[in-house]
Amino acid sequence: MTRTILEFVKRGMPAAVAALLIPVLVIIAGCGGTEKAAILGMESFDRVVKVEDELIALETWVESGQEADLLVHIDAIDDIAVVPPALEESVKNAADHLKHGNTGVIYDIASFLATSGTLGLGERAGLYDRVVWIFPSRKSVADLGLDVFKNFLVRARGYRQSDLSDLAVKGRWIEGTLGGVPVTVTNIEDFDPGEATAIVDFDLSYFSSMQAQNPGYGLGTASLLDFLRMLKEKRLSARFVTVTLSNKGRAVPVGIRYMGDVIVESLLKPETLVETPGKWKRMIEAESLLNEERFLAADSLYGTLVEEYPQDAGLQYVRGATLALLGWGRECGAHLTRAYRIDKMYLEGFFQIANLMATRGRMEVAESIVSAPILREAFRIKELNYNLGVMYIAGGHPEKALPLLDAAAKYGGADVDLALLIYRTARDAGAEAEMMSSLERLVQLDRQLVRSRMPWVFRELGILYESRGEDGKAERMYSLYIEAAPEDSAAVELKKSQRGKRPLN
Repeated sequence: MTRTILEFVKRGMPAAVAALLIPVLVIIAGCGGTEKAAILGMESFDRVVKVEDELIALETWVESGQEADLLVHIDAIDDIAVVPPALEESVKNAADHLKHGNTGVIYDIASFLATSGTLGLGERAGLYDRVVWIFPSRKSVADLGLDVFKNFLVRARGYRQSDLSDLAVKGRWIEGTLGGVPVTVTNIEDFDPGEATAIVDFDLSYFSSMQAQNPGYGLGTASLLDFLRMLKEKRLSARFVTVTLSNKGRAVPVGIRYMGDVIVESLLKPETLVETPGKWKRMIEAESLLNEERFLAADSLYGTLVEEYPQDAGLQYVRGATLALLGWGRECGAHLTRAYRIDKMYLEGFFQIANLMATRGRMEVAESIVSAPILREAFRIKELNYNLGVMYIAGGHPEKALPLLDAAAKYGGADVDLALLIYRTARDAGAEAEMMSSLERLVQLDRQLVRSRMPWVFRELGILYESRGEDGKAERMYSLYIEAAPEDSAAVELKKSQRGKRPLN
């Protein structure tokens, strides 16, 4: 095992978090892939590791010497991508290195892998022959419709229709290739592993996506156990399991992070899938009370649970969320602080809950939550101001958000998204000077991007300059707008009114 804390920090992970992850990876290093496969849910299985993202999952499979027939990928997205021609040689080289156990090369192409591509690289490296993607759908994927599924891949995953030409319905499945990787797409009900051995990759985004796509789906411990029991019935022969707790775009709410612990324990102790442990029964009862908005009863139950299991970060977090719903912001912050002390990844939970309270019109509760002293220690000042600004936007207070976002922007960096957010916030607050300065900053940051993707910025600046009597500046902006988007209806009108005809120099 050669991974160092410095290498984790280089990929943008805080050193404190990296330090927590190192021991987990050390434990599995050198396990080897020769252990006998076990039937998940039927036999005790201890070759399971929690990881933070798919890059670490791939690294873990390689460093533990895994090989199997299938990669069973339980996820909301495929984590495969078409390799651009310019990267083909680099990806081929990375796959060759992985075959010899050299995982450091992964981070040479991290920017490509970070936007998906990890599973394709694993297939090229010979870790498995096929990806079986367990798609979050109650309907059979065949019943979803091939065209509907392809359109999802185009819209949500960035594939072209030509990349999907060999996908076809085969019985209850969809089969073909994605990015050159043989793939079978199915839901959990239709999944049939046969006699194949598998590396299994749970991603918690599967469960949050099930809730998003199926309004009647109850996200929580009960539905997770139902899923694990269905998986048990498939008699899947597994060599290794990873549980990915986070994912790209933060699609996984921190509130379901505890599910990783439930998955690990259920695999280690398959009897828990026959007789539900008392702890889990009480968690299910408390979740049911929350769904019924019986917050006091839920808090009483969670209070007992955190007394019995004080080192369970997930319970500390959900107790905090329950207290917030009761209007007790400071007490919520105290429990979130305990969750953070146990697991640093719970830091984002402060603002997840605060934003929820803000959108519910409970701004005083939100402000109490984020008054927790730990936030001043854990966040850099730019990040703290940005998150506070977003919280006030969620609560409908753009005038309070604006100075915080401006303060975040003063820390530098070519942050186009932040400049756009400041413009929209200033517009909602009716702050014309800030609107103009944010648009000017956008042009300064990336004029070419504005020209190609956001030509409306030139037009809006023209309108603002004109309202201030700065006609020369206005005409220049109108000219840039007409040149960048001559077919826009507003550009046509500007031409008719003789605006935008001044020479650009």
